[in-house]
This record gives sequence, C-alpha cells and structure tokens, in this order.
Amino acid sequence: MTSRLQGLPKETWINTIETSWHDAGTAYVAINNYRNNDFANYVYKTTDFGQSWTSITGDLPADRVARTLREDPKNPNVLYLGTELGLFVSINGGRNWVELKNNMPTLPFNDLVVHPRDNDLVLGTHGRGVWILDNLNAIQELSGVINQQAALFSVPDAEIINYNVGGAHTGDMYYRGENPRRGAMIDYYLKDTVAKKDIKLSIHDLEGNLVNTVNTSRNPGIQRVYWNFAYQSFKPGNTDPNSGRRGRGFGLNGPQVVPGIYIARLEVNGQTYEQQFRVMDDSRLDVDLNVRRAWTESLFKIGGLSEVLITEMHPAQKVLWHLNKLDKDGVDYNADAAKEVRELNRKYGELASRIRSLYFGVSSWIGPWSGDQQAQYEYYTSMIPKLGKERDAMLKNIVPRLNRGLKKENRYIVEE
Repeated sequence: MTSRLQGLPKETWINTIETSWHDAGTAYVAINNYRNNDFANYVYKTTDFGQSWTSITGDLPADRVARTLREDPKNPNVLYLGTELGLFVSINGGRNWVELKNNMPTLPFNDLVVHPRDNDLVLGTHGRGVWILDNLNAIQELSGVINQQAALFSVPDAEIINYNVGGAHTGDMYYRGENPRRGAMIDYYLKDTVAKKDIKLSIHDLEGNLVNTVNTSRNPGIQRVYWNFAYQSFKPGNTDPNSGRRGRGFGLNGPQVVPGIYIARLEVNGQTYEQQFRVMDDSRLDVDLNVRRAWTESLFKIGGLSEVLITEMHPAQKVLWHLNKLDKDGVDYNADAAKEVRELNRKYGELASRIRSLYFGVSSWIGPWSGDQQAQYEYYTSMIPKLGKERDAMLKNIVPRLNRGLKKENRYIVEE
C-alpha cells in the first residue's frame, strides 16, 4: 500500500492507521520518518479502500512529525492530529489545521481517543502525562456556524457533584489529577468582539422563568463558561455610602436548582440562541425529587426572610451611618440617644447573622427541617415586626433628641 502514498520516502514508520467512523472505504494514516533525520509531515487519506491516497497536511506547520491521527466519531470533517510538537485540529477534513493549546504545554502526543461516553478528548503524552479536554461539542459543531456572528453550542448533561475534601496527612496516597470544574459547562462562539451591553447569557426553566445569569467573555472565538446550578443570589446587605466600599455587599447565594431540564439562552447583538440541557443529581445520592423540591422551596423562604429584614433595617442603619460620619468629622452629639441607635442596629445585625446561619444550616442537608430549625424560623419571623416598632419609635423620639443642639448641616433628616 505504501507505494500509493505519493511523496512518501521508503521505509518510513507507519505510526497510525485510522478507519473512518462514518464511511466505508475511508481511512487515514499518520507517518513519521524522524529516525532517518526526516522531520517532514506525512498524513494521508483514502476514500476508495486504499486504491488512491491524498495528502491532508494542508497548512500544518512544517516539521511537526505526525504521531497519531483520529477522526471525530460525530463529525467526519473534524480530525485530531497528535505530533511531536503539539496537538492540531482540523474542522474541514485536513485542509486547514489549528494548534489546540489553551493551558496545555507543547508536548509529543503518542495517542489520543474521543471518549465514547463523555465525548471528551483524552491525550496520552510521551512524558507519561494524561490531558483531557472536557466536552468536544464546540469543535464538532463549529464548522456549521463559523460564519455566523455568534452561536451557542449543545450543552452536555450536567451532574450536581457533591465534592468531599480529603483528610490531612495523605502523603502520596492519591493520584493527583484535576477534577472537572463544578457546574454546567456552556460553550459559545463569537466571530468578533462584542460590546458588554450587547451580550447576555442566562439560564431559564421550561416555563421561561429566569433562573440566573452567567458572566461572559466578549472576546472572539470559542468561549467556555460555567453555571453553578444555583438560582440568583438574594438581595445583598445595605452598605454605608460613606464607607468607600463599592456595591452593596454580598447576599445569600441562591438555592440549588432541582434536577430537570433547563434552557441556556445567549443574546448577542439582538439575536437569540438557545439550547436545552439536563441537570442530574449526584448519582451517589438517593433523594426523592419531591423532597428535593421542598428543600429548595424552604431555602427560598429563609432567603426571602433575609431580604425582608434587609429592607426593614435600612432606616435604622442610615441613622447609624450618620453617627459614624459625625464621629469622623469630630462632631459632639447626645451620647445617650446615640447609644440607643447603636443598640437597635446591634439587634438587627444579630438577627441578620442568625438568619444567615439558619440558611447555611438548612442548605447543608437535603431534607426536611429539624424541629429546632422550624422554631428558629418562626422566632426570627416574629422578631422583624417587633424590631420594626423599635425602629419607628427611634425615628420618632430618639432622632429629635440626637439632633438637639446640632447645627443644621449635622442634623439627621428622617425621610418621609
């Protein structure tokens, strides 16, 4: 057969023979001749059972030394070529090649395979390393959308994995690889750089309700982001505008979603692209879906209580922030009145802290609340209106005492 490979020197090393997943009679060979001080690229393809062969080195950089070639099992136009000096990918059957790097160093790749279950590209290097590119959907689908302004690729099924942190003093007992990042993996394509206002990636349920938004890159090319399986965070705490801090602090993280079908929606320059995907529960868990749904709803209850408290305590906080500004400016004021303002804010802060603790406690276990957690929730709910009465009394009676004797510019004005 080798005599039919035009331009191939004699006695070269046939490193790979790859038969097509898609077409009878189609096969590929990757050949190298570096043992004879020849570092040229030799990659060929046949479509007629080996009767004739054509070179598919295309625009592959010179002297890479071909080691292994594989055809993609889903798209016959996608080829993966491992060389002595890096990994290359073609999406048009070998006419053009692009080096695939990201964080991967330039290495000799002895072999590679597309994992049939996970659709990952698994690479074996001459340095005894194993590298895995999770999810090839973007590469497999790129040829059909590369001329579009943007595209959202198929999103693979995503599993909610509960990770465990290993104990101390393990030494070298464990194989040290990297876990995939937690979350649903979402790949999209941008032909050109996009303005921040012109791109948005969001997650929705099947009824169209917004679940969360995902931060995006606006750079051209294939981009990969992750959604952490959570709803939007709850309302953040209020921040003293005079403190110099930006934003409004941090809110409680949103609850985890219930396993099911969700929709990723990419909006770019007024165009919308959507992909449905499935979120699965950790396969090691055995939790009834109704129990999980009730658990998620209960976290919304606690988060909602936290948001109510943040709104209710804001008027009291504003008075405290005013006192802090007077302190900074060296202004004397009624210390007894200020003491009552600080005490009320301490109570609000304590209640906010306890609600957060309840939220974290409930979120750490998928299941019904304990009796103690239920009692805590009821007590904290009852405290909000009680503190509201104290707040109203403070604004009505304590603030006038605080303002007495202060210059007009230093007085606190109660908002109507």
